[in-house]
Amino acid sequence: MNKLIEGLLPPEPEAEPGENGLAACSWPQEGMLKNMGYKVGSTNGKPESDRQQSLNQIFYEPIPSVDSPEYMAQWGRNESVQRFKKLVWTIATLANNRCRKIGGRDDVAVLQWKTDLK
Repeated sequence: MNKLIEGLLPPEPEAEPGENGLAACSWPQEGMLKNMGYKVGSTNGKPESDRQQSLNQIFYEPIPSVDSPEYMAQWGRNESVQRFKKLVWTIATLANNRCRKIGGRDDVAVLQWKTDLK
């Protein structure tokens, strides 16, 4: 079972400093995580228990329609491998992009994303 899960997980966020690398148009204005109440950071971030509750809802329950049909298709059905992969890769990508943007170091948001990935 652990081998199966390891194959689905992205590498630990350890981004090098540099450009953010993603065009603004490649992400929805408000993605699934934010839409479902998941927020990290020192200003508007939620406590770990609230973030975990949001992540559980996203994985286990039907999710609302956000953005385009193409975006929604990426999330797959609740409790599916596809949904699990999309969820963990989204969090890892957000952490890596934030880390890259702030010079390769961890801040509160990056540390919270890393905690939530575990």
